[in-house]
Amino acid sequence: MKRPILFALTLMLSAASFGAADTVGAVRLLLARRSSVDARKYAAAVECVMEGARNGMLVPQFVAAVLSESSDWPASARLTPECRKAYLDRSRPYLQTVAERENNALAWYLLYLDSHDETCLEKAADGGNPHALNQLGTRRLTVVLQDPGADPEERREILRTSFSSFRRAADQGDANGLNNLGICLQNGWGCVRDEAKAFDCFSRAAQKGHTEAINNLGRFYREGVYVEQNLKRALRCFRMAAEQGDVSGKINYLLAMIRGEGMPADVPQGIRLLERMASRGQVEAMDCLSECYSTGLGTLEPNAAKSVLWMMRSRAAQGDANAAEWLKENHESTDDR
Repeated sequence: MKRPILFALTLMLSAASFGAADTVGAVRLLLARRSSVDARKYAAAVECVMEGARNGMLVPQFVAAVLSESSDWPASARLTPECRKAYLDRSRPYLQTVAERENNALAWYLLYLDSHDETCLEKAADGGNPHALNQLGTRRLTVVLQDPGADPEERREILRTSFSSFRRAADQGDANGLNNLGICLQNGWGCVRDEAKAFDCFSRAAQKGHTEAINNLGRFYREGVYVEQNLKRALRCFRMAAEQGDVSGKINYLLAMIRGEGMPADVPQGIRLLERMASRGQVEAMDCLSECYSTGLGTLEPNAAKSVLWMMRSRAAQGDANAAEWLKENHESTDDR
């Protein structure tokens, strides 16, 4: 077996372990996570990796075994437990050797996805792997933002560290890193708030097809932040993100339909489509419906009972036991009001 070689700054594995050059791109795309790429491109990447795995290539086998357990993975490409175990048993020793012998950042990150060993993630981030940098930065940022009692100085340091992680990923041209950097710049997390730089980051990520960044650009145009308000351009962004499978893009597009922003208003259709999303378990759609019924958005008649119902459904879907119990006791009396 060939020893792994380095490709520029990204520390990729040997071509022999991937099987083909296009498989390298497919693995990168899958590791970038489904929410940041076009659903059709994601599906094509899955098939490419699966083909490499079936042909005995080690990295595709490992990636297929690890990622096929995620909710994003197409049901048609799921592995049997026996096949998954066989792939891992064959590919894991190779990746462990590559990681330890070459200190290969990608190998460390792949091993982390399998083992959830924090040491592997930190080694991958230290080596500059953009996926690890984004994951580590996001995790730290989420923890500190959800802890209102955090020590102020510790909070500032974590925000700065997260921002630095995203910047390192963005400096490699990574679309997730650019989008995360833009979010930090927009909110002043770990940096001086700079909407112009945030817009630039979202624009660069959007040019790479990052669906969340496209949706974020739409928000800038809708609200008139940094750029002149342009509801039609915002609508185009939301529609593009929605067509590529971005949940927030779909919801923002439907809100534009309900409000009549950039298109003629169609409140009944917008609400129907939101309820369809919510019925499939989309928490963001549930929250949006709760707000719509609470405020009477567009020409919708305010309905406090439905607003509460969708709010409790959202909480229950996120694991709130009290909300689940409330739904059990009150669902029939509130659902049709």
